[in-house]
Amino acid sequence: MAIIEKSSWSRKFIGFLMRWYRKSFLYPWAGKSLAHLLAAFMPQSTTSSLATIELRGVVFELDLREVIDSSLYFSGSFEPLAEEIIANSLGAGMVAIDVGANIGYHTLAMAQHVGSSGLVIAIEPTNYAFNKLERNLSLNDFHNVRLLRVGLSDKDYGETEVCFRSSYRLDGKDEIRNEIVPIMTLDTLVVEQGLTKIDFMKIDVDGFEAKIFAGAQESLKRFRPILFFEFSPSGIIANGGNPEEILNTLWDLGYSLQTDTREKLPRIVSAVYKTVLPGTGLINLLAISKKTT
Repeated sequence: MAIIEKSSWSRKFIGFLMRWYRKSFLYPWAGKSLAHLLAAFMPQSTTSSLATIELRGVVFELDLREVIDSSLYFSGSFEPLAEEIIANSLGAGMVAIDVGANIGYHTLAMAQHVGSSGLVIAIEPTNYAFNKLERNLSLNDFHNVRLLRVGLSDKDYGETEVCFRSSYRLDGKDEIRNEIVPIMTLDTLVVEQGLTKIDFMKIDVDGFEAKIFAGAQESLKRFRPILFFEFSPSGIIANGGNPEEILNTLWDLGYSLQTDTREKLPRIVSAVYKTVLPGTGLINLLAISKKTT
C-alpha cells in the first residue's frame, strides 16, 4: 500500500477526523479503538511506512505505523496544548531539557524557540527511539541540541539493564526490549554537562516521574526551572513512586501548579489531583516557581 499523499483528500479527511476527535466527547477513551482502525490502512513494512514531511519549519521522518508519527503526518500535531505551553514558556537564550524526547517532536520545537544562543538537551534512553531522534535531528540544521542516550532516576546506578517502552504502535504491538543504559540523576547530569542554568524541563517518562524528581532536588532548588510533566498516579504507583509526594515536593519548593488547560491545582486537600484528572487518569501539569513569575 502506498503512503497517503500530502495533497490527497484521504489524508486531509483523516487529519480532520483526528482534530475533531481531540475536541470531542470521545477523547481520550476511544483512542485505542480508533488507532487500531487506522492501523488497518497503514503500510506494514518499515520501508513502505516511512514518510518525510516538514511541519512549522522542522523536518521529520515519520513511521506511519506509530501513534505519534501518524498523528503528525495526518493532523500536523499530536499534543497541541503542549506545543502551546512550550512555545509560551521558551525564549531566545534559554536552556531547556526534554526528558523522554522520543522522536524529537518537542525537542526540535524547543530548539527553534531557544534559538542559536540557547541550548536543548534531549534525553532518550531507548535505542529504538534514540535512533529516530538522531535521524530527525540530522534532517534539520540545529546546532543547539545535545542528544544523550541515558536514563534519569533517583540515584546514579551506572550501566543498568532496563526494559523501557519506546514505541507506541497503532496496532498495539509496541517495541519493548531489554537494554543496557547509563542511569543517573538529573543533578549528576547537570554537573557532567556543565550547566549553569535550566529554564525549562519537559518530562514524559511513563510513570517514572517520581524517581526523576527525587534525583533532581538540588537542580530544582538552584535553578527553579519551569516544569511541564505528565502526571499519571497509577503509572507512578506502579513504578514505586508516590504521586502525592511529587505534588507536595513541588509545592514545598514554592511552585504553583496548573493543568495544560491552565486550571489551577490548589493545595487544599490530600489527593486534590483526583478532581481534575480525565477518565484515563493521566494529565499534563505545568509547574511554575513563584521566584520565576
